[in-house]
Amino acid sequence: MLGKLMKYELKATGRVLLPLYGAILLVSVLGAFSLERMSEFEMGALLFVLVYTGLCVALVVLTLVLIIQRFNRNLLKDEGYLMFTLPVSVHSLLFSKLFSALLWCVLGGCVGLLSIALMTMIAMDASQWGEFWAVIHQLIHNVDLEIAGNLGLIGLLALMEGVSFLMTIYLSLSVGQIPTFNRYRGLMAFITFLAITVIMSWLTGSWLTGIPAFLHAGDVSAFSPQAMVGLYILYDVVVSALFYGGTWLILTKKLNLE
Repeated sequence: MLGKLMKYELKATGRVLLPLYGAILLVSVLGAFSLERMSEFEMGALLFVLVYTGLCVALVVLTLVLIIQRFNRNLLKDEGYLMFTLPVSVHSLLFSKLFSALLWCVLGGCVGLLSIALMTMIAMDASQWGEFWAVIHQLIHNVDLEIAGNLGLIGLLALMEGVSFLMTIYLSLSVGQIPTFNRYRGLMAFITFLAITVIMSWLTGSWLTGIPAFLHAGDVSAFSPQAMVGLYILYDVVVSALFYGGTWLILTKKLNLE
């Protein structure tokens, strides 16, 4: 049933995001070709930069708005009456929202990187292609187990940061719909998000960074970068689990649909 929920969620959000992905890639290709042929036309270069930047900003904003809107509308408003009568658990509903949102965040990042790669490749002369692929081949060839492990740690950290951020949004929205805050749902959700963000910033800025010094008697250099990344990953896992539990508890025990 989780797969069906995700399919429905991806289909609903894909109507907005997929055309935007295509627009970004199309603008990056057309813009790179145009600049290559009109390098002296400064207004054209400025226009391309403005359009491309605007599309990238729109992608970030729309993705965030859709994540908030889908959770709020499907689970906390009128549609919630239907969603919570489906023969699925609250866990399935939450996981479908979380996994779908995380997938769109990853895809959006990949589209941004792909657009930059396309512009770079188009801007190169044909004579530079062989050198370019030689450099890529050399980089891949030089990747050993240690480098691959470090890249994997960084990727896992980025993934868990995304999960933690999404669960912060979901918990804030859920807190806002508690009956006590009935008249100020949006305001309380916003205040909750700010409060959580400030507290988490304080924890990561003081308490979390103080652990290496405590473990090694003040010698922070004895704590390896890999261990520090692992510590942040563990922190994100714990925070995400706590926020997930809080969201699940509110939706299960304190559900107050509009």
